[in-house]
Amino acid sequence: MLRSQISSLVERLLHFDIKAPILWCPISAGGKEILNIIAMTLKRKRGCALLKNSSFISVDVSDDSVIFYGSNDLKRDINHNCVILLDLVINSGYAFKQVTDEVSKYHPYAIITYAPFVRNNTVFVPSIFESVIGEKDRIVLEGASKASTFLTNTNHIGVSLKRLTSKDLKSRKISCGVKSMDKITWADRFYDMVNSTESRVTYLLINHEVIVGYLTCHLHRSDCMMLDEIAVSKKYLGMGYGGVLMKWLDIYSRSKDCVSIVLWSIHEQIPFYKKAGYKLIPGESMSLDGETYFLMLARLVYEPQGFMVGWLP
Repeated sequence: MLRSQISSLVERLLHFDIKAPILWCPISAGGKEILNIIAMTLKRKRGCALLKNSSFISVDVSDDSVIFYGSNDLKRDINHNCVILLDLVINSGYAFKQVTDEVSKYHPYAIITYAPFVRNNTVFVPSIFESVIGEKDRIVLEGASKASTFLTNTNHIGVSLKRLTSKDLKSRKISCGVKSMDKITWADRFYDMVNSTESRVTYLLINHEVIVGYLTCHLHRSDCMMLDEIAVSKKYLGMGYGGVLMKWLDIYSRSKDCVSIVLWSIHEQIPFYKKAGYKLIPGESMSLDGETYFLMLARLVYEPQGFMVGWLP
């Protein structure tokens, strides 16, 4: 069941060595179920740092309004605290994103987001999750254990991903130093998403309310994902954000039943992609805006999952 995954979650949170008080915020009934399992796990760990200076506030979303239960002063409860948002399943992701945006207004120390299951069409990807499932998949929990998937680490705690939407079009652009990419606006990318016949999608990598990177991909074939672009702001190079984006590309491609991923790389980035398991395809290159790009490919290896996902007729 979920207990082994929750235990893994607790161990990793301990590894983060969080210095701020923790505010646990379950979203809806599913989040409360997760929090109950976490509480039972923590009780078995006497003296656990996560129990010290902890508080709890329930959260719900109704009529596009975020409602907090159990707080008389949100600014006091959230400001400079580490907020951990919990839910069982993230479907569209709009409610979870709305809660995250509302919490951000009170300037927490960090926001960590967790859900065991995430739909592959969601607009919000949490910091930590177990499995990415399809739009029509239903969840059948089995006893097999599976390690949690962490987008975040101790260098950038609380990082999350969100699908580009119309609300992001006025967000500040980031500069990665590649002319052909830096000249494209968020509006250009969103237009391509809306009008694409290839399921093109752009995800923004967010840390502390700041866009630090992004990726765009589409189904090149029914079983092959094409990475159109991936970039990290020059301000945040060398901090592991590129690896976070590549991890999500791998997970997202698997959720779409792909067996491989292809991409075009500039010469300077070839070592980065080789480290991620990509290989050059001999004789395949092209020029664009003064840059030479080389075609690379990685094959996806599937492993048994801890959760069985059944198909709804």
